[in-house]
Amino acid sequence: MNNLTLRKSLSTFLLSALALILFSFDAAAQSYSNATINSQGIIQLPLDQPLSENYLFDLSGVNTSDQVELINFLSGKNTANFTFRYKPSENKGILILSIKANPGRTVADWNALLLSHCSQNPIKQ
Repeated sequence: MNNLTLRKSLSTFLLSALALILFSFDAAAQSYSNATINSQGIIQLPLDQPLSENYLFDLSGVNTSDQVELINFLSGKNTANFTFRYKPSENKGILILSIKANPGRTVADWNALLLSHCSQNPIKQ
């Protein structure tokens, strides 16, 4: 392996490790409600609970256990309405709603948006 290839590989590894560490610290500082995810990769929020900004959901249906791959997979699902992250300590996904930018939305409104988004971009591989 030549020196340039080795440096690129090391840089990629270090950036991925840094991203994993930063996402882990950020995830640990939050409190979360639970969301469900069905076999089609659609996330839904509980209708019987108050709206929360942060939700955890199960990633057992995602076909990888590589942490960097999960971070990249989830971050590729981000929109102006939703931010997806990975919580490696629990092997869970984190859904962060842009509530402040959309103050009038109800849980049902967010579920409709999630249904539309996840139907086109399922949270599964």
